[in-house]
Amino acid sequence: MGGRYIPVMTKRFLVDVEGELISITESQGRLYMMDKPLQVSMVELSPDVYSLLICGRSYLVHVKHGQNPSMTINGKTIASQIVSDRSELIQLYGGHTGAKETATELRAPMPGLITKVLVQAGDTVAKGQGMVVLEAMKMENELLAPCSGRILQVHVKQTESVVPDALLIEFER
Repeated sequence: MGGRYIPVMTKRFLVDVEGELISITESQGRLYMMDKPLQVSMVELSPDVYSLLICGRSYLVHVKHGQNPSMTINGKTIASQIVSDRSELIQLYGGHTGAKETATELRAPMPGLITKVLVQAGDTVAKGQGMVVLEAMKMENELLAPCSGRILQVHVKQTESVVPDALLIEFER
């Protein structure tokens, strides 16, 4: 008995609402919040303004993007943003895309492939300067210097695969 395979497109979003990650999944035209089905209707009224009908209740949502993203829902503003699965992986495997402010090492926040090494031993780097480009989940992630300092040793090279928490670069402040 032959059948036809029809792929199911599933989109997963994480919404960070005041520090709490809420999982939203869209699959086969239905929405799920924390894996529970939702009855939702959404209409975009103007750019960044939406009318939501969730389980029979109406909400007016204004979305503010930028450095301090937030949503205003029926007049109440909350700090929030949509984050990707990639962001969740960064949080899971180290919670940052650089090293800690006091660290003298740069470590891989997630598994991936080194596509570029932007510094070499002896270089002086400024806080926020790109040090390594790590490809993970088909996205390039530039790992940044958490502070100013001098590169002591580079432990990776271009095209090298790394595991989470692998030592990439050592430097001194």
